[in-house]
Amino acid sequence: LLKEGLLNQAVDQATADFRNIRHLTPAQKNNFGIERSDDMIRSMLKQVTTLNVAAWMIGMITILGSSIALMNIMLVAVTERTKEIGIRKSLGAKRNTIAQQFFTETVVIGQLGGIIGTFLGISSAYLLSQVLHFTFVIPWAAIISAFITTFVVAVISGLYPALKASKLDPVEALRYE
Repeated sequence: LLKEGLLNQAVDQATADFRNIRHLTPAQKNNFGIERSDDMIRSMLKQVTTLNVAAWMIGMITILGSSIALMNIMLVAVTERTKEIGIRKSLGAKRNTIAQQFFTETVVIGQLGGIIGTFLGISSAYLLSQVLHFTFVIPWAAIISAFITTFVVAVISGLYPALKASKLDPVEALRYE
């Protein structure tokens, strides 16, 4: 409260000084503006918050899209390998083994995507830092978060295709063309 009062006094004093410098009469309106630093900071923080929310929304949409794409890739793999699944089941492979194979493939594909994405992101940021002459710091927390996220996305995306593959009837799977 004391700080606010001091700021208001400073603004009032600056306004009076500028009016004197510009020779404004009491009837004339100010032909200048005074902006307080705390107002500018508040405005900048609002803009940063808006950008953060937008970035999170874009990230969530991207994660949703990538999880759907990964699940579709694995569903196509199950469909293309239906005969292989039928042969393995007729030779005694358990549902758990089939599910584990497709689940593992999904996690490996997801993690490879995470590794490639991280490499490309770090490389791009490093090159940009060299061009714009700013210090480059490897964002370890973001990298760890990205790997955790890709793992979770791969686990979620791999569940349905793995279960679908494990539930295929061997006789029907062998008939599949």
